[in-house]
Amino acid sequence: MLATALLISLLAAEGAIAAEPGRVAVEYETTDAIFANPERGFYHQRTARVNRRDDPHADTYAPLQVTDLTRSRVEEHTTLILRMYYLDPFIDGPISGAYLESVNADFDALRAAGAKAIVRFAYSGPRDVKPYNATKGRILSHIDDQLAPILRTHADVIAAVQAGFIARWGEWWHGYASHEFARTESGVDYSQYAEVVDALLATLPDGRSVQVRTPGYKKLVTGVTSPLGADTAYTTAVVARVGHHNDCFLANATDMGTYSGERDRAYLERDTLYAPIGGETCRPNEPHSACENALSELARFHWSYLNWDYHGDIIESWRGDCLDDIQRRLGYRLELVSGDFPAEVVAADGLAITLTLRNVGFAAPYNPRDVEIILRDVESHAEVALTATEDPRRWLAGEPHTFSVTATHADLLPGAYELFLNLPDPQPSLRAIPAYSIRLANESIWEHATGYNILRHTVRIR
Repeated sequence: MLATALLISLLAAEGAIAAEPGRVAVEYETTDAIFANPERGFYHQRTARVNRRDDPHADTYAPLQVTDLTRSRVEEHTTLILRMYYLDPFIDGPISGAYLESVNADFDALRAAGAKAIVRFAYSGPRDVKPYNATKGRILSHIDDQLAPILRTHADVIAAVQAGFIARWGEWWHGYASHEFARTESGVDYSQYAEVVDALLATLPDGRSVQVRTPGYKKLVTGVTSPLGADTAYTTAVVARVGHHNDCFLANATDMGTYSGERDRAYLERDTLYAPIGGETCRPNEPHSACENALSELARFHWSYLNWDYHGDIIESWRGDCLDDIQRRLGYRLELVSGDFPAEVVAADGLAITLTLRNVGFAAPYNPRDVEIILRDVESHAEVALTATEDPRRWLAGEPHTFSVTATHADLLPGAYELFLNLPDPQPSLRAIPAYSIRLANESIWEHATGYNILRHTVRIR
């Protein structure tokens, strides 16, 4: 793309804008097709090691395979995995170099396959083995000295990190916690838990979240009891970077203790407008786990991802009824509604483009993402990118979003230019990979080779 100097202005309003004389209005047809999009949807869990402490070499590390990840993305439209790393053999010492090399290789496989991971580390899980976690000092050493360089290097393919480390499965319940994290006569000291969250946040870019198991845990480790608002969201404050995972979704009225009551549910409904949430179902409980309530809860709490595999009976019960709808709507689903374009402009006079989109998914995108209008010369195929300051994380579910880009471009040569909307991953390592760009839910709009969305308009520059 041409390196250019752009003057960008951004306007926001609701609803489409009618075309004026000399301009062209384009309306776009939506689609019900199911397709892959980054950082959202159903996921598969992939466990790195079955926990064994008696013999650190007894268990075989199962590395991620590019072919498996690619097949899931292409055939199942699945772009996420939950990568569970069990550190049982290292509960009393450093993580081995061989294990760390395997973790590095996992992230390389994800990048090659066009996928991302939700990441969690724990010390015990499938087997009920005490102690359930390492000491706080050992946990912080594992994070700061050994895992931080890997997480920083591969943050581009990490969708979110779950707090983990403490208690069985890394789910934090004090009944399955050991050492400083266990309940004592004076209660549970959640400042110890907060130190683990702080250590993880320090390893990640500002735009990445650490997710905790319940709304109550977020309040306790951040010290903030009110939900996120538009002014607090996406700042560097700890409360803005802590999200949620619910691993007993639809089990009963409290999701097996996830909520202490309706106050927690009301809090979560507002907090997840801006903080990511996902997880898994854990047991059938009809009619609570049936389609009608599932759709209501997924929408209310703005779910972005859900486990394909657990609980399998619940997922299967949705098949033929609401499963396709859930697969379409998990996370964001952006539909282009209309565009307003000039038919012809003089380069010195500037170029003004207005687009209206609608998010019909359950949630907004939760990680940073760029917004670009691409101009491609129809003869030379040279491209120019006009970058907007719009933040897709604020394209909330159920709302229309209209934005205008006005650019003065001294280097724009006369000619005819096709227009595209590009929503790439901002990480330089992923920016040009189509699998990491957002595809809009419209008919015949996706350009597979580039990851651009075709705006179906050609503007002439004089």
